Amino acid sequence: MELSAPNQGCFKCDAANKYGNDLTNQTCKPCTDLNCADCSSDRTKCSTCGTGFQIFNGACKANCKVGETLNKEGTCTKCSTVNCATCQNIDVCDKCLDNYTLLEKKCNLNCGVGTVLSSDGLSCVPCNKTCKSCIQNADKCTECQPAFNFDQSKSTCTP
Repeated sequence: MELSAPNQGCFKCDAANKYGNDLTNQTCKPCTDLNCADCSSDRTKCSTCGTGFQIFNGACKANCKVGETLNKEGTCTKCSTVNCATCQNIDVCDKCLDNYTLLEKKCNLNCGVGTVLSSDGLSCVPCNKTCKSCIQNADKCTECQPAFNFDQSKSTCTP
């Protein structure tokens, strides 16, 4: 759809058609990348992509699966951080999978009350039996079970 007279040297295509402007012939033609939602006036570079696609160097590439990101060549590559859901580049995790928390560039398993992440980071282990909750290791209490007293200086629970 032309919005101004052809003699004036400018026109605009109907945005709903997702077409670029062919300035030479003053006609609306499709973007060269079929996955573009909108493109440059020469129709060669995407400015927005359709659902399920993302911009990469002016082209629309399929969204990567969970735990992957586009590499420099524009192909999906697995994030290097274990249990990472999204990463902007291979080595930097932005968001972890459900039940994991990003801490110090790693995705750590979320442990419930009364448990703490094991030293190898692969599982949750119970806190010392005197602890109601613990942090960093099973013996470093943050709260005691009933009938035990919290020793703040040692982070332990004593009878």
